[in-house]
Amino acid sequence: MSVTNNIKEGRLACTINIQLEQTQEQELPEGMVYAYDRNGSFLDSAEFPRKAQFTVELALPSELQGDTIRILIGPQVSDDSEEMPEWMRQGITNTKNSAGGVAPSVLVRKGAYEKRVQLAAEHNIFSLPIFPHDWKKWLLCRCVVRGRLIKLLQMPDGTNQELGVCNACIKIYEVDKLAKIIARLPDRDLSRIRDDLLILIKNWPPNPPLEKIPSILGPSIEPPPPLPVRPEATSPAAVLKSCDTGEVPDTMSLGAEPPLPDKEVHCEYKKVVTMLAQELEPVFTASSVSQLRNALIIKAGILAQLICQWKWLHFHFSKDLIKCVSTDEQGRFETTITYPCGGDRPDLYFKAMQCIASNLHILYDPNVACHTHWNYKCGSEVVLVTTDPVAITCMSPEAVEPPSGVTIWIMPYAVGGTPLNKINQPSGLTDYGSIVDAPFGNIPGHRLGFRHGYSSNIPTTGLFFYRWQYKKDGETKWHDFSEPVVRHYIKEEPGKLPTYPVCTLGPKSVSGMHLYRFKPHKPEECSDFIPGGYNSWPVDDWFADIYSGFINTYGLPGGVDVSAGRYQIKLEIYKENGIIVKPGPTTFQFIIPIGKDTDGATILSRKAESGEIDGDGFVFYLHIDNRSCQAMTDAPTIGTTGADPQCGFLHYHALSEQVQIDFHALHPANYATFSFRIKRSATDISGGDGEVTDLTINGYHGDGNGNFSNLFTVNTLLNTCTRAAFSENLWVEAKATNGWARLHQYDSYIARAFALAPAAEAK
Repeated sequence: MSVTNNIKEGRLACTINIQLEQTQEQELPEGMVYAYDRNGSFLDSAEFPRKAQFTVELALPSELQGDTIRILIGPQVSDDSEEMPEWMRQGITNTKNSAGGVAPSVLVRKGAYEKRVQLAAEHNIFSLPIFPHDWKKWLLCRCVVRGRLIKLLQMPDGTNQELGVCNACIKIYEVDKLAKIIARLPDRDLSRIRDDLLILIKNWPPNPPLEKIPSILGPSIEPPPPLPVRPEATSPAAVLKSCDTGEVPDTMSLGAEPPLPDKEVHCEYKKVVTMLAQELEPVFTASSVSQLRNALIIKAGILAQLICQWKWLHFHFSKDLIKCVSTDEQGRFETTITYPCGGDRPDLYFKAMQCIASNLHILYDPNVACHTHWNYKCGSEVVLVTTDPVAITCMSPEAVEPPSGVTIWIMPYAVGGTPLNKINQPSGLTDYGSIVDAPFGNIPGHRLGFRHGYSSNIPTTGLFFYRWQYKKDGETKWHDFSEPVVRHYIKEEPGKLPTYPVCTLGPKSVSGMHLYRFKPHKPEECSDFIPGGYNSWPVDDWFADIYSGFINTYGLPGGVDVSAGRYQIKLEIYKENGIIVKPGPTTFQFIIPIGKDTDGATILSRKAESGEIDGDGFVFYLHIDNRSCQAMTDAPTIGTTGADPQCGFLHYHALSEQVQIDFHALHPANYATFSFRIKRSATDISGGDGEVTDLTINGYHGDGNGNFSNLFTVNTLLNTCTRAAFSENLWVEAKATNGWARLHQYDSYIARAFALAPAAEAK
């Protein structure tokens, strides 16, 4: 085809003859030739084969004759969103620019060879020799990238449960190599990096602390724990000197608080600092700018792991999106990327988003300099932790091992995260962590959630509704649960982001009762189903859809004082026509959790005993108490004289006189613990932790109801002082839990200050 015809058709023919030099029977790459205008807009592309010499033809807009274009030759780049559900593609910026084709920056990062040429009206034929240094970069290796996106949920015992963030979009970026950033930094910034390195070593350990010691310093070295002293207490030089002399400097001791640090910790610091200084010696001894730049480039592997410390350098980092992948019901993701076989492994950064309220919401997008996975080890697991409260998690339904011979079952399972086998019967109290005999409750604006499970053959017309009820000790009438219970489902429609309508399970008024239906097998069976689109239940429970009933225990009749006490909780099962179903071998059986199997996941169970059945429902006890604690301290006294209420002074005549200290850690039903401290200036001199019902704690005598007293001689309190200022600090902590965590909102704290001085100084 002639140039004239090309111009008539609005296109210019461009022929690229490419010669891969010095191939010598080596493995050859295949890839693509791309053309861009001078602004980086995509024009055309063509594949090339695994040959040392080849020709490709490109068709370019005729209006570009006389202009300069960019020719980039490199590996093929796959569609970054190929593993994403269709809806995730919407609103996602990928590796393609606005005109289509791969963004030039992505190709350059992957080792593409670039040549700028000027287009003529005719004879646009260009010959490009490419040498091994460039074409070997197009030989690609595959790298498996896997990880998890999780959200942490604090359990009643203080541990954290990892919940997978499901159906999230993970965007995987490749970050500029630090060596490349250093290569283009201004000279003044090179000296600044060296100065900052010196400061970092002098003031080791760094702040913020490193997640791990740079790997080049030794794979077995983990960061030692933080120094248990205030930064001004000692200098790094004193720390290092102590390792040589065998003694910890006296300046590190600040009295009883904080404690004297372990010498081994300091010597571990010296080990790290020494190795770091040795590794970076070429940087510190460079005598010219070029030497300094080369030294920093060579040591870029170490610098990348320290770069988080220097915010002024962070804006130099850039990244390119190379892949998007979605998380499964456990928050896991896995994909394959490629990188030049002859180069370093990729430096990867991760960003996560999720469709929430029909909008794409960012859940994880931290600082690039501090959270890049440098030289990512292919196949290793990356754990991304989101702290966003709106992140939608999937709580996998736990496997249940029913008792032998039981096929149709319903299991009253838990209150919050506390299974029934952890709720003491008949007290209705629970133990968690170091706390024993704790009641349940909820704070204002929240509810206490109840959970039950059931076999997969439910619901049927014969097992259609359930009913939760409660009554307090002393009552004869049962009260129905009446808080709404819903389940979310997924609605997907072409060209739209998914929505998550609710299926209302209840309460539904049936024969004067508040009943709830079991979750239907299909969303279409919901009474409030919205027609249209493709509808499905999530693989696991989203939106905390794990509860089958709620009570606002804070709003129970009579207020928190009157409503506090032990309750019976009942679960009953009904047919679709509202007739109660009696448990038995031919209908269904109640089963109760008894713990976890050795796999740590499967729930073991037993049949409900006859004593746990009331009428046709299963009953258990639950103690509820939302009352607050109270912390009080009395004025210290010597004899009948108390500390001055205005100025706090308590005057003494002799060092042998006794000072009485009284405090009151109170809860109406004694469901609380306490912590008490007396400080002289910044030094703890007395105190204790315990139950409010304790009769003695570290010399403090109690009456069993939170009232404690102790006597100290003036000499004991003053020690070597003749006058001193003191503070009393009392924390009273409620035991009440919502089944997941302690309700610290019901805690109380008080502080009191007083001072001891000789009576001769009194006015």
